[in-house]
Amino acid sequence: MWIICAILPPIMAREQMTMQGISVVLVGAVHNPSFLNHDFLRYNNIVPDDAAVNAALPHICTPAVSQIAYEGGLQIASEPNKVSFQEDFSGDKRPGCPDIAIRYLKTVPLVKYTAAGINLYGFFPESIGEPENLLKSGVRQQYENASPSAEVKLAYSYAPQRFINLTINKGVVPFADGNAGKGILFHGNFHKNIEAGQNESYMIASTLVQEWESDLEHFHRLAEKIVVEMKGTQ
Repeated sequence: MWIICAILPPIMAREQMTMQGISVVLVGAVHNPSFLNHDFLRYNNIVPDDAAVNAALPHICTPAVSQIAYEGGLQIASEPNKVSFQEDFSGDKRPGCPDIAIRYLKTVPLVKYTAAGINLYGFFPESIGEPENLLKSGVRQQYENASPSAEVKLAYSYAPQRFINLTINKGVVPFADGNAGKGILFHGNFHKNIEAGQNESYMIASTLVQEWESDLEHFHRLAEKIVVEMKGTQ
C-alpha cells in the first residue's frame, strides 16, 4: 500500500465555482402577463404564504409585461411569450424557483409550452486565467501592443432537442468578505425544446424543470474542464 501511494501523482487543487444565481424560463404562447400578481401567486400556492414582496423594487402588472420581486432574491416576470423565475443562488442554499416554476405549470396548464430553459450563473477567481486563453494564438491576440478582452461562447447539443450554451467573460464579482473584484463569469443556458400538444406540454415542461440539479452537475463539470484548459494555456 505504501509503495502504491508513493508512486501516485499529486492531486491538483481544484478551483471551486461560486454560484450566483439560477433562473427557469418557460416559453410558450400565449401567456397572459396581466394576471401575474402577488394575490394570484399566493392563492394558488405558487409562492409560500409568508413570501414578502420586496417594496424596494417596482411591481409592474400590465397586459404586455408583469414582474414582481420578493425579499430573498426571488423575481418572477411574465411576457406574452414566456414567464421566468429568477433567484439568487449561493452557498448551500437550495434554490426555490424550480419548485415555484413547477407549481406555476400545474396552475397554468393550458398554455402550449414550446421550450424550457435553465440558466445558471457562477464565477471563478481571476487567477484561473483569461477567457481569451481559450482562443488559438495568432495575430488577433495583440494589436498595437494591446491584447483584446474576449467573451467566449460555446454551444453543445447533448441530446435530441437539448442544448447547452455557455458564455465566459470577465466581470466584477462579490467576495465572501463583502468586497468586490474581478472574476471569470460563467453563464450556462440549458435550452430544451418541447414537441407536444397543448394538453401534454405542461407535463413535459415540468419534467424538464425537475432536471435542474442534473443541469447544475453538468454545468460544474463542464466549467471545471474549461478552467483546466485555461490554466494550461497561461
